[in-house]
Amino acid sequence: MRSRRLLPLLLLLTLPVSAFASRPTLEEQLAQDRVPAGSELAKLIAANQDFQMLRPEEARDNIGAPPWLRIWWRKLHPEAEYPANDPTGGYPLALREIHQWMILHPDLKPGGIEPDNPFEEKTEKAASTGQDISITGAQPNLRAESDIRVNYWDPNRIIAAANSFGFIPSMPAYYSSDGGATWSTTHLPTNRNETSQSDPAVDWTSDGTAWVTTIGIDGVQGTLRMRAYRSTDGVNWTHDAVFSGSQTIADKQMIWTDHSDRSKYKDHIYAVWHNGRPVYMSRRTPGPDGGWSDPVQVSGAETTGTGIGSDVKTNASGQVFAFWPDTGSRKIYLTRSLDGGATYTKPVAVAKTFGSFTVGIPAQDRRRALINVTAGAF
Repeated sequence: MRSRRLLPLLLLLTLPVSAFASRPTLEEQLAQDRVPAGSELAKLIAANQDFQMLRPEEARDNIGAPPWLRIWWRKLHPEAEYPANDPTGGYPLALREIHQWMILHPDLKPGGIEPDNPFEEKTEKAASTGQDISITGAQPNLRAESDIRVNYWDPNRIIAAANSFGFIPSMPAYYSSDGGATWSTTHLPTNRNETSQSDPAVDWTSDGTAWVTTIGIDGVQGTLRMRAYRSTDGVNWTHDAVFSGSQTIADKQMIWTDHSDRSKYKDHIYAVWHNGRPVYMSRRTPGPDGGWSDPVQVSGAETTGTGIGSDVKTNASGQVFAFWPDTGSRKIYLTRSLDGGATYTKPVAVAKTFGSFTVGIPAQDRRRALINVTAGAF
């Protein structure tokens, strides 16, 4: 008799429950991000309360995205993988940028262009190499995730770009023609249905063209595309291409130009990024008939997690080397091309990492620092 009484209880204990044991109420979620009542963002959050779509451990991870945002992303991208054994959870790092943009734009409409403030020199710190200066001037919004590159053929010309945490549609870019003594500020062109641009990577080609690549983010439709821009004067920018092809979750790119006069692939631009879990590359060939290639997947079964945090370099003879850390195996992989990025070798492990995906450090304990590769080739 006792066993019969216990049977219904045991069955109840094995029934599926919500992924979040202490599921926050809708009111708590709106209050957490200070979302205005009745706003488009409030409606979006209310429409994404399907907590059963999430895994239990997502309540305790370090991804930094609220549950409603993850549910929204999963609905938009059912084709993506969301494995439990991957510390990224299958979510792009740029999802944080979308979240912050939504909080700043609860009407879910792109913001306006912020004014260009004049160059402001700061002399509080001095070093033997020169004074520290601000190239952005006083700005109402934070700058972050910057990149900077000196023109290999003309060191007086320098290009830089940075995220604007005000999440205006266009990314600010900075240009110096006098070796960094003075700077001007411009913005990249905006594109249709693009709410913000993120993660700049910059370089030059020998004809004096400056290049900036970004993630073109549509925070309403939830798409991430790799875009390239070019400028001959560092001030006026033209959209060059979407080099990620049809991909819609492309994230965290780096680029590099072959600078070598000894290389028959001189002025080839190489880009590396991840789209979900796999790592992809594309090359841009120079000349009137040049352009970006279709994305080529360079990672394989050896990458058991997500290949986020990659880098690419070339040596003097034009060989291409791409590296990425794998969040699954905790190894750094290398692939190489001997034909200017047309084909790549099977990846091989070259090192191990002690962590995976992100690590908390004193200066970045809340947002956490991405574990990424910075490489050189000689």
